[in-house]
Parts: sequence; C-alpha cells; structure tokens
Amino acid sequence: MTVEEYISQKRREQRALSDSSQQRRLREMLKKLARKNGFYTVPIQFYLTKKEQVAVDLHGLPNAKNAEQSLLHNHDYFELMYVRSGSCFNVFESEKITLHQGDILLLNPNAKHDPFTTSEGDCLFNIMLSRELFEQSMLPLLSDNHLISNFFVDYMYHINKTQDYLYFPSRNTKAISPFLEEIILEYINKEQGYVQVIESALVILFARLGRIFAQENHIESSVSNKLIVDVIVYLNQHSADVTLSSLAAEFGYSSGYLSKLIRKHTGQSFTDILSNFKLEKAKHLLETTAHSTDEIAQLTGFHDASYLSRSFRSKYGVTPSSCRDTSRRSL
Repeated sequence: MTVEEYISQKRREQRALSDSSQQRRLREMLKKLARKNGFYTVPIQFYLTKKEQVAVDLHGLPNAKNAEQSLLHNHDYFELMYVRSGSCFNVFESEKITLHQGDILLLNPNAKHDPFTTSEGDCLFNIMLSRELFEQSMLPLLSDNHLISNFFVDYMYHINKTQDYLYFPSRNTKAISPFLEEIILEYINKEQGYVQVIESALVILFARLGRIFAQENHIESSVSNKLIVDVIVYLNQHSADVTLSSLAAEFGYSSGYLSKLIRKHTGQSFTDILSNFKLEKAKHLLETTAHSTDEIAQLTGFHDASYLSRSFRSKYGVTPSSCRDTSRRSL
C-alpha cells in the first residue's frame, strides 16, 4: 500500500466514524476531562501492538476551531508531527503556531496542545515514540547528537527544564522527508523487519535534524552537557551492577567530580538516580515478563526480594505483586 492509498482509506474510515455514537461519547468524555483538569492525557498503549515502540497515525478530519474551542491534551510518549501537505495549526497553553508543508515538530510528553487542520488538502502525520524506545535502544545511538539526546534526556531524567517542542521548518527538511516517508510506509505495510527499519530510520532522521539545527543556530557542543548525557545513558544501561568507582573508571574522572556533576544536572544523588533506574526496570519486568520477584531482584541489582519490595512500595505506592496484577487486568 502506498502512502496515498493509506490516506484515502484512513479518510474513509474517519468519515464513517465521525458522527457515530461511540465518537460522540468519546468527545463528551474528553470535554469533561479537559474542563475538570484543564487537559486530558493520550496513552500510547491505545496505538501500539505488543512488539512495537513506535506508532504512526494520520491526524483527524479538518476541523476549524478557535482557541476557546480547543481541548488541550498531553501524552505519555514523545510525538513527532510531520505536515506532509497543506498546513496545520497547533494551540498551546500560551501560544498558537502554524505549521506548513514539510515542517516538523518534536514534542515532549508534558506539552499541552491541540493540533487541527482546516481543509481537505491538509495532511498531518503523528509519529508516536515511546519512552522505552529511547531508554532501551536509541539513546546510546544518539549520544553524540546533543540537541536531540538532551531533549529526550532532560525530560526523562529531569536534568533541566524541558522545552515543550523543537521546531524544524520546511526550508531545512527537504533531505529529511524521505526518512519520514519510509517510516510511514514501513508502519503502514508492516512487512518483515519493519520495527528494525523504522528504528534505524529514526536514528538517521534525528542525526540529520540535530545537524541542521546546530548549523542553523551556530551551536557548539558543551563538554559538560555531552558528559552528563553519556553518564546518564551509561547508568541506565548498567544500573544492575555499576558503582560510583566503576563509573569513574569508565569515564576517566574522579568519583567526587562525577558525583557533583550528577547532582548539579539532575538534582539527585548518584544513589538516588541509580535506584530509580533499577526500579523502572523492575516495573517493566513485572509488567512484561513472568519472572518471579526474586529473579527480578537479581536481574535489576537489588539482589534481595524484600529490599526490592520495600523500595518499590516506597516509589510506586504498591507492592510488586499488586503492580503485576494491575498490569494483567489492563491487558
């Protein structure tokens, strides 16, 4: 299936559903949530199959609206917006921006916004990227790409105040479009190996975007910023067995210097940030595997199931077994 065929098929489906009772109930529910909280949250699980970390969706039908009619939402994932044709409006809490054909917008999960298009010729693709995608596979490949890696790391590990979005105008993205088209095509057709092809295309896409942004804005890399990203990525990858001494040996700095660097950029101690990484991995294993609590304690570096259970309850407010039960009920 070509991208054009997918767009035609998707538009027919959207029109068929646009005035269904199910859609009306959904719109009313979202309005109530937005009125109550000021926004609602869109979960990535709504889009992903079990083996996927990336989802692609064509934005809904044209819908002219003013700022007062907007329903702001955020996500539990990163979102890459790509205007394939026409234009798109995006309402944020304090501004409204217009995107044109070829423009790209990368949003962090906390960004509250409401995108919409106004004419049939407008075609906006949303590419949804899970946090796990970056934690598990992409950050090491992006560590030299300071703009992009800092954007993701700042959000995930609270290193600095995160920008709501990065904007890449179309005048700079002509060489980028083929990678976006490939991601969309691979996702639509889901042929053998499509997950790996999409992730590979994303690495190239982000590398090109980071290069373009740095050249346009005359940005030189900061040694300390690069170091903290590299340190955080290494800690996450080796959380089960890393120590402050082994970290110092790996990077060639003293333990004291790295301890101060971590606290300066994250506001957390080495011990605290390491414990958070271990607990996040334990939670992921509880939700996605059949490993026992004892096995997970060993795999994540807690070594003792009782210690894992106490730490887990302190962070998440529930026991590991309760977390696993809740995850199974939601499937």
